[in-house]
Amino acid sequence: MVDSAAESGATTVKFQTYYPEERVSEGHPIWDILAQCQLTDEEFLALSDHCLEREVLFLSTVFGEKSLKTAVSLGMTRLKIASFSLTDLNLISLALEEKMNLVVSTGASNFHEIVRCSSLMASSSETHVFLHCISQYPVAVEQDLHLINIRKIREATGLDTGFSDHTVGEAAFFWAALAGASVFEKHFTTDNQLDGPDQSFSAGPDVFSAAVANAKRGGAILGTQRDNFYPHESDILPFKNYTEVSAAGL
Repeated sequence: MVDSAAESGATTVKFQTYYPEERVSEGHPIWDILAQCQLTDEEFLALSDHCLEREVLFLSTVFGEKSLKTAVSLGMTRLKIASFSLTDLNLISLALEEKMNLVVSTGASNFHEIVRCSSLMASSSETHVFLHCISQYPVAVEQDLHLINIRKIREATGLDTGFSDHTVGEAAFFWAALAGASVFEKHFTTDNQLDGPDQSFSAGPDVFSAAVANAKRGGAILGTQRDNFYPHESDILPFKNYTEVSAAGL
């Protein structure tokens, strides 16, 4: 999956570092699934080394103090905080104490919770990112994406803001780029027919490659803010009219 993601244009690959008891109580319907999918420290080290070989960044989500300690022991300096952990201020505080750079998803949050989290992160000198996210799997109606929040979060927090995409297909990366997203995340699979609850809406290599292209195209169209005239406007400059206005008349 790392190889396929790298070949499809990913610059980062994200896994999940957890212990089942951090996520559900024993006996919960998904306990056995979580236990089966849990990776060992040795497997994470191998994945991290392979990411380095493939020149992609290794990233993982932590879900509690125990998995945070594991991440620290593995030498991680950058973590993903899942949407439902945005209000876990203890976990976030502990991660900040470890000088972690955080990527925080905002699904199912109210805006006060997002701003409160950003205030906590403002006390650190590390680089942090918010990801606008809709916690629905998949998001089937494009009007439910509410991409206006990308700009709202960035303006309110002063942090780079991206988009965690749960739609099927590649189009949403383009819209998010036009809305100002600077970081893009999407579930990835090598085969949509594999077992697992996320496989059906995850992006395969072809879809992910198209999504990456869409993000780049949208970013290019969004362009840069105007400070002066753009070079391709130079032909019109001789026709500009200038009027002197006194200070009193302003």
